Amino acid sequence: MSVVEYDDVGRMKYNPEYHFNQGTSWSAEDKEYLIEWLDKIGLEEMSLALGRTEATISEKARVLRKQGKMKPDAKSRNPRLLRLELNKNKQRKKRTVWNTKLSQDQVEEAVRLRKDGKTLNEIATMYNVSIYTIFNSIKRATKNPDQSIRSSTTKNSTSLYHMDGGMQVVS
Repeated sequence: MSVVEYDDVGRMKYNPEYHFNQGTSWSAEDKEYLIEWLDKIGLEEMSLALGRTEATISEKARVLRKQGKMKPDAKSRNPRLLRLELNKNKQRKKRTVWNTKLSQDQVEEAVRLRKDGKTLNEIATMYNVSIYTIFNSIKRATKNPDQSIRSSTTKNSTSLYHMDGGMQVVS
C-alpha cells in the first residue's frame, strides 16, 4: 500500500492505487453517479468510488453545475474519513515562538558578532529571534546618526558649465 499524500487544500493527491480512472474520459454513468451522489457522500468518497482525484471531481462538478445539469452546491461538509484515520497518530509540528525584542547589550553583541563574520542566521539562533529582527536591530544600531540631521551649510548652486554666446564653457 502506497503513502497517501494531500495537497495544501486537504485533497488527496494522485495515487495510482486509488485513482485508476484518472485521465480517462467520463462515461455517462460516471456523470450520472456524480450528479446523484456527490452531495450525499462527499468529495473524498466520490473520488474513491470513481477512481479520480478530488480536484478532478470538483472541476467536473463545477462544469456540470455551470451547464445546469447539476444542482448548486449544497455546501455540505462531509468528513474526510480516510485522512482522519491515516493521520490519527501524527503529531503536528510545533510552531517556533520567537522573541521580538533585543536588549541594548544583546544588540551591541550582535553587531560585534556580525563584524566578526557570524551569519544573521547564527546570531538569530543564539538569541531565539527571527533573522528579520537581527537584521533590523543591527541596521538601526549601525545607522549613521549624521544622516538624519539636516546640513546647516548652504549648497553652492553655481553650475559647472555656463553658456557664453551659445557655447558651453567649463568654469
